[in-house]
Amino acid sequence: YIIKNTAYDQEFWLHGDAPFTAEGLLKNKSAVCEGYAKTFLAFMYEIGIPCKMVVGYADPNLDHAWNMVKVDGKWYQIDVTWDDPVPDKKGRVSYNYFLLTDKEMAKDHVALTQGLPKCKTSADKYTSEFALICKNRSQMKKQVTKALSNKKTDVILALRKGSGIDVKDVCNEIYAQDSSRRSISYSQAVKGSYILI
Repeated sequence: YIIKNTAYDQEFWLHGDAPFTAEGLLKNKSAVCEGYAKTFLAFMYEIGIPCKMVVGYADPNLDHAWNMVKVDGKWYQIDVTWDDPVPDKKGRVSYNYFLLTDKEMAKDHVALTQGLPKCKTSADKYTSEFALICKNRSQMKKQVTKALSNKKTDVILALRKGSGIDVKDVCNEIYAQDSSRRSISYSQAVKGSYILI
């Protein structure tokens, strides 16, 4: 919801404190990372999911804020800001920073917040909750059929690494099943054992 309904505020210096707050993000539909992280924290609080806000820096000297969530007794890193494309692309959501381990997040994030829980568990098992899993070509064909029959404009397919299936195969299957389709837009991300498109 946050990513689909807001945009990163690239001119935040013009807007006072609003881009740094959840209220600013929800009212103005734009904020910087602190506004995103505070909004995510508030949403998680409301639905009863343990969550923490993390302050640090990223890439490599940019002040930054993100979150940690506890799902089924395990903590994971999550960065809503970096999963929202800049410039904004309406409806586009990335999953590059969704349910990561500390090791995965440490590639470009450094936490300064003290006393944080450890995030060591892979989130592969949650991929099936937001993506259609494709472990082989036969399953990929069935998932494309399912996606096309739902008439959704944004569907996530999770291609198992090492399956031999790539984006070209998925596009060819979409065109084979729906020859009236003129174009396909997609983004690609690696998530644990899957390539998400």
